[in-house]
Amino acid sequence: MRAIREEFMSLLPNAPLHVFDSYPIFPMVNMSIKILIWNVQGVGNKLTIIRELVRIHKPSMLVLVETHISGENSQQVCYKINFSGKTRVDAQGFAGGIWLFWREEEVSVTTFDSNTQHLTVEIRRVGDDPWLFSAIYASPDSNLRRQLWSELERIKDQFTGPWLIAGDFNETRSVNERNGVSNLEKMQGIFKLGRE
Repeated sequence: MRAIREEFMSLLPNAPLHVFDSYPIFPMVNMSIKILIWNVQGVGNKLTIIRELVRIHKPSMLVLVETHISGENSQQVCYKINFSGKTRVDAQGFAGGIWLFWREEEVSVTTFDSNTQHLTVEIRRVGDDPWLFSAIYASPDSNLRRQLWSELERIKDQFTGPWLIAGDFNETRSVNERNGVSNLEKMQGIFKLGRE
């Protein structure tokens, strides 16, 4: 701030010194929204880690995908995460789940659309235009993922402003990127790639 004032004052060499203090003090406000998103692969025993990440990074919004819990259990865990705003798409059995938390004093969030694979919200800050944010947990089933892409195409046609999409798309470029794939499956994948 001092450097800005000094630079400004250097442009006015004949200004009396007492004028220096009459210039406005510009607040150094960070106008960005920090979003922390994590594929937790089951939120059950990770509450301490989540709280520590929130304490360290101080996000305006927190998104947890692949939570694996729903109903009353998810409500109790969400309460302990301690954000003023929250919404969620519950897991289907032990599959999926998308939780979104936000600080109501920083952003206004309204649900725009959701299903088992995405949670799309409209985000507003005072004085800013609204924008969309989609938190994704795509199904490992490629047929269901196609439904997700159709759903996102429909949203694109409904909203013309800025749109941020983040999450786990369950897409891999090769078999080697997948966890839990046996060596035989990896070898078969490499063999197929080499033959194409």
